[in-house]
Amino acid sequence: MPALDEAKEEIEHLQGRAKAVIRIATGDLWGLVILPGIIKAFSRTHPGVVVHVEIADDGTRFEGMRHGVYDLVFGTLSYKYEAVMQVEFETLVRQATYIYCDRDHHLAKAAAVTLDDLLSQRWISPGYGDDEGLGQLERQTRDFAVRVDSMLQALLIMQGSPLVMAASSGFAKLFDGFGIRPVMFQDHGRVQESGAIYSPRALEKSPVRDFLRLVRGSMPLLALPEFSLAETA
Repeated sequence: MPALDEAKEEIEHLQGRAKAVIRIATGDLWGLVILPGIIKAFSRTHPGVVVHVEIADDGTRFEGMRHGVYDLVFGTLSYKYEAVMQVEFETLVRQATYIYCDRDHHLAKAAAVTLDDLLSQRWISPGYGDDEGLGQLERQTRDFAVRVDSMLQALLIMQGSPLVMAASSGFAKLFDGFGIRPVMFQDHGRVQESGAIYSPRALEKSPVRDFLRLVRGSMPLLALPEFSLAETA
């Protein structure tokens, strides 16, 4: 069915009756931090293309790619992709894990935060990744007060609250605008690579090639934190 829909769109586009469509699925970091500016730039240079973006969990992104629903997926590469389909993965961002809290939280003002300090807190879970890339915290039981389905919802709950949350280092600038700060906990967990996932067939569509080229060219402009393996070991 996705293949039939795509063929119909391409025919209508060639006949001048419809715009071309790029279907993209992302995680929160790409959907909220990285891609908005890129999509705005792309829309100015490609008025005949509609960019459809869905922020989705890893399972939804995987199934959508497997069934041909998405042209591009942005996020981390799971072993599941390469086990069942031929995909390309381009590493574009390297990220670690920060612990965040409201600017008025006592941990935000501490010069150094220990593991015991963090374990005494109540936590927000943004709905995924509770046990990924957390360094020392990965082996500890935390007290979760709230579990939500989106990073934006977690961010709004965190404002003015005594709760803390683990999330990608790439969110630091976005969170700062909401008064949410990283705490001074030195174990940022293991470095994770994130980027573009796509099937070779997707590059047959010129708008997809153009969009991916713009993403590649925009990466040096992003001030996302990067860490060496030595720093996070």
